[in-house]
Amino acid sequence: MKYALLLSFAGALAFVAGCGDDTKTGNTGGSGGSDTTSSSSSSGNGSSSSGTAGAGGMGTGGMGTGGMGTGGMGTGGSGGGAKVCDNSTVVDKEDAAARCQAGNPSMLVTEIQADPSMIWADKLGPFSSEYGPGMWGANQATQAPNVYPASGDEPNSWAQVAGKEDAAGEFITVQYTTPVVAESVWIYETFNPGAIAKVTITTADGPKEIYNNAGPKPIGQCSHILSVSTKTCSPVSAVRIDLAADKVIGINEIDAVGLLPAK
Repeated sequence: MKYALLLSFAGALAFVAGCGDDTKTGNTGGSGGSDTTSSSSSSGNGSSSSGTAGAGGMGTGGMGTGGMGTGGMGTGGSGGGAKVCDNSTVVDKEDAAARCQAGNPSMLVTEIQADPSMIWADKLGPFSSEYGPGMWGANQATQAPNVYPASGDEPNSWAQVAGKEDAAGEFITVQYTTPVVAESVWIYETFNPGAIAKVTITTADGPKEIYNNAGPKPIGQCSHILSVSTKTCSPVSAVRIDLAADKVIGINEIDAVGLLPAK
């Protein structure tokens, strides 16, 4: 009789010890260990929530027939890292001899494919002038590229008004309905590239200059993609592009402006 009571008391203690799950932060909680005694017992599971890495939870022991099950220690998952919002990788060459075909200098040697996640400007902001509206209008610099990889005087790109193609002070601003946390800006220059002197982004923190070219110059006849790091994780709502049109003679046309989302 005393022996039966002792067994009953020990079993009750095992049941109380095994009724709660520890919770630790981490991406993946560990699983508890199995019973070490005969018959089946409930295995402990360490639960977790997303966020910073943490140690796995202690698995809860189940009550097996004839004895107590022991809980196993779970393994902590790794936490999610911060987004990378600084990508200064140069995606395209400025050297015309390397970028443009020798026998057909208005054509590219290699077309650069944009990442499928690229977000294209979908609204037009302030600008200095346009050859349009409509064809060669400022609105042609929004949406996905529809001239690149071709180049030349194309109506599906933004061009300055006649008489200002070689004037100082020409600029265009494109906007994004939904601001984007981006690692870089891609600007598609499809006629007389090389005239971009300054790039400024707008975030909740205000305007921020991210590119300043002290020596704009012609860089060949074929298209060119200027890529510039945003250097911020604050969502970008607008991109302004200032030209030094007097440094690159002829109309300087822009086909599209994309934001590469931070990963």
